[in-house]
Amino acid sequence: MPIAAAHIFLEDTSDDVWERVMFPTLRLDAVDHLIISPLIVDPDGSGHCILEKEQHRGPRVHAVVKKAREEAQKAHRTVKIFGMQFWGTTALHNLTTDTLRATYVASMPKVLAKYDLDGFDIDYEWNKGSVGNLQPWVPKFLHDIRQALDQFGKENNRHYDLAITPATPACLHPTKLVGGWYSQFNQEAKTYPVNKSVNYVNVQTYEGGRFSAHNTIAEWTASIASGGLGFQRSQVLCGIVSEEGQESPENRKRDVSNPAKNIDPTLEQTIQDFQNNGNPLAGIHLWRLNANIAWSNQAQAVLFNWLHGANLPNTMSLNQAKAEWNKNTA
Repeated sequence: MPIAAAHIFLEDTSDDVWERVMFPTLRLDAVDHLIISPLIVDPDGSGHCILEKEQHRGPRVHAVVKKAREEAQKAHRTVKIFGMQFWGTTALHNLTTDTLRATYVASMPKVLAKYDLDGFDIDYEWNKGSVGNLQPWVPKFLHDIRQALDQFGKENNRHYDLAITPATPACLHPTKLVGGWYSQFNQEAKTYPVNKSVNYVNVQTYEGGRFSAHNTIAEWTASIASGGLGFQRSQVLCGIVSEEGQESPENRKRDVSNPAKNIDPTLEQTIQDFQNNGNPLAGIHLWRLNANIAWSNQAQAVLFNWLHGANLPNTMSLNQAKAEWNKNTA
């Protein structure tokens, strides 16, 4: 069964905006996988995994999880909900020692249990230099997380999934990694195969197509499915962006010699990418559900209907959505 996945970033908005505008509009009836962020490395230097601004965001996570499960139960289906380690200044680069990494791995399952989450995801990218979640020790780190999740699952009679959400093919192809440390990553990946630790790969297609425009999907497929890390198509979800402004003129100018290269996949192109010339991928991953409140949620519902042959209420047709796509992302 194909997967309709979506990411939601719990922004630090006022309670009034959240309760009156954002939460009621979330199409949690249209997700099979829901990825919630931001989980972070605790800024106190301890290495613990925590929910950022937990006192403020914690009740929102509980509310989203509760509603998503209620919607799934009404439709007699299941939903998997992941907590995502976000990128930025509180990313994995702060785990500079084996001790800190071990602390993070040990603390993370407790966060999943606290919020009734089914898995863990890493926003798999970097910022500048070594800042971010893409680190040379990631293969062993993922292996350790996998072991921790399996042990925690045995203790609680529950299965936990592990996913990564990479921002460029280079993140998953050892020969293409930048930063001068790809040899260490490559060696670690031989000892700790990433595809054995990770259940799902959620491809990102955003930043105006800078990393993963539609005409680079072949590179994605090669890098992920057969580029050295051994992922199968059944593990890979192709990405689509619904964020306002991602197909703006500024983004189209990034590569003046080939402007089309910098345009994110349209809805129609994403469906083609998912179908993968008759060898479909695992599903489609939307970044992000609460970006453009009305349109992002409508886009998710359209994708859910198409993937499942469903007929969710208050949802436009696929042809209507195709016609509206550029209008809403321009």
